[in-house]
Amino acid sequence: MQNGNNQYGALDVFKFIAAILVITVHIGPLLQLSSQLDFVLTGIIARIAVPFFFMTTGFFALAPVIKGEKKLSSLLKKYAFYYLIAILIYLPINIYAHQLPGINFLEWIRFIFMDGTFYHLWYFPALIIGLVITYWISTKTSIKMSLAISVLLFVIGLFGDSYYGYIANQNFISSIYDIGFNLFTYTRNGLFFAPLFLMLGAYSKLRNRESAQQHNLLFFIVFLCCMIIEGIYLESQQLTRHNSMYILLLPTMFFLFEYLKNINMNQHQFLRGMSTWIYILHPMVLIGVRGFAKVTRLTDHIVENNLNLFLVCTGVTLIISSCITYFTNYKSKNNNQSRSWIEISKESLEHNVKELILSLPKGCELMPVLKADAYGHDAVMIAKCLQKMNIRTFCVATIDEGIELRKAFIQGDILILGYTAIDRVDELKKYRLTQTIVDYMYAKQLNALRKKIKIHLAIDTGMHRLGIPSDKMVEIIDVINMKSIQLQGIFTHLCCADEKSEEGKVYTELQINRFNHCMELIKNEGIELPKLHVQSSYGLLNYELSQMSYARIGIALYGAVDKTKKEIDLEPVLSLKSRVVAIKRLKKGEGAGYGQLFKANQDMDIAIVSIGYADGLSRQLSCGRGKVILHDKMVSIIGRICMDQCMIDVSMIPNVQVMDEVILIGKSENHEITVMDIARETDTIPNETLVQLKGRLPRILID
Repeated sequence: MQNGNNQYGALDVFKFIAAILVITVHIGPLLQLSSQLDFVLTGIIARIAVPFFFMTTGFFALAPVIKGEKKLSSLLKKYAFYYLIAILIYLPINIYAHQLPGINFLEWIRFIFMDGTFYHLWYFPALIIGLVITYWISTKTSIKMSLAISVLLFVIGLFGDSYYGYIANQNFISSIYDIGFNLFTYTRNGLFFAPLFLMLGAYSKLRNRESAQQHNLLFFIVFLCCMIIEGIYLESQQLTRHNSMYILLLPTMFFLFEYLKNINMNQHQFLRGMSTWIYILHPMVLIGVRGFAKVTRLTDHIVENNLNLFLVCTGVTLIISSCITYFTNYKSKNNNQSRSWIEISKESLEHNVKELILSLPKGCELMPVLKADAYGHDAVMIAKCLQKMNIRTFCVATIDEGIELRKAFIQGDILILGYTAIDRVDELKKYRLTQTIVDYMYAKQLNALRKKIKIHLAIDTGMHRLGIPSDKMVEIIDVINMKSIQLQGIFTHLCCADEKSEEGKVYTELQINRFNHCMELIKNEGIELPKLHVQSSYGLLNYELSQMSYARIGIALYGAVDKTKKEIDLEPVLSLKSRVVAIKRLKKGEGAGYGQLFKANQDMDIAIVSIGYADGLSRQLSCGRGKVILHDKMVSIIGRICMDQCMIDVSMIPNVQVMDEVILIGKSENHEITVMDIARETDTIPNETLVQLKGRLPRILID
């Protein structure tokens, strides 16, 4: 039975095996021993490799897209990027071997989008096209009907592959297939082959029914044997045009995948990364080995002996793939993720920006708030993402925050919401920053410097923090008319916009009315109003305001708001994760942590997690008040949280190992801990929870 602790490590292991099987297909290691035996291996058994790749993508990637948890566009960009890298790797060989198409447009379409630019690279366009087809089908009908349509496409493809002999002499039908073969060389492509296995993987993830492991293994073996018989028969009758698609491949793959996914095994990210590079690089290695053998006069010993060629090619490919995986993925990632880290979801950020823009009144622009390191998210990282979304106006709290953005080449307007010392005014000019007028005296000081500073005028409508009081119209008009400061905008701040009480609502309306009245008085003086902004996150989501130029959006941008008047679908952008660094056995009656506040009421296991209050984990979550997610299970923090570590109860979770991932903010398959959850447990607000996350936690952007 499937276990909630399962991290699907067996899928990683078999993906590695499948990548090796692909090498056998392209070399034929048993040819000298027995051509029949080699066909059984490479023409039948090894044909489970690529369908398995598709199924893992369907399981881990397509299923969340169908459920609405991920966006298809992000997946397509990811796989298109891999394909582009592979194209560039093999482009010199394409050019040297004169493999590039001529000027025929259809040939280029087939070369890039159907067959792939090298004989094994058909996989990437097939994957991309298959994802588009399966997602589109799933939006129009149920998952079971989508699976049925994918089966129908597969059957159509069968008669262009292993069962081609049955239609070859049917003139009308074969002529239709011939038209298709002008667009693609084989039917094992993204139209007829990939959709079935992508959908099968997604179906395996989405269906609730579980099956017994012994049945899965038995049925896999039975159907694999039957598929071998099917393949041998079709080959003996000379019915095949190609040998990638068999009828019994479908049940064989289904039961193999069901068996593997239900094995409780920790994930193997290194093997997963190696598998991709093995697939991409092995033909290049094969060419290199043949060239090396020719130069060293070892052709008879290596190239002419397929088994030796397979062993050498596989060995070299494994070495190169492991090195690339280590340096491009494992080393850099685990240096940042060996202790504790923060993940920033670019996809969720983009989603929130789109949702917020849809909520803005007509003519109003988004002004993201990037103060306090973008609420703990990394201001530079967030600003760069926002720039790519064509956001050009930002606000920060201090001049140093503004300078940091400019040094990171952030363009557009940057408004400083807080006070800047007079002796730093030259830096405002140097870094093209816009300063807030915090009171009347400050405006007079800036004006006296004659520096032509760009400013926004803050109006105090009742918060009594920064700004000129809204009833001080003489001072407000005087500031507007000052010659040596350049007025770019006027704004106020709503201090009760997040309050649900009637009193809070009334006061917010009072502030809005005071601001609007002030603007009317300014217009009555014959002054053209500059850009205006009143709403912050809760101001936008709880109140309707028109004729505003900007909405200063902070906490909502990061998806950490409670329920608001406007129904808006926001996603958390930040996840906080750590590692298990030690596992201890406590005997009944033994204590743990400072003050020995925790006492074991029975023999039990605890895990030490490498995060503490110096990282921003509140001590108020000590002694069972806080929870974390480990192996897709909610577990309690025990004892007092220390400066650099905390302890959790893992008695009910088997197979906990050092370096297991622990989620403190974020979600697993079945559980989620939000910033709002932690804020409620610690009697504070999400803003404070986020900004307490310290700089020693590396921020990692997740595409």
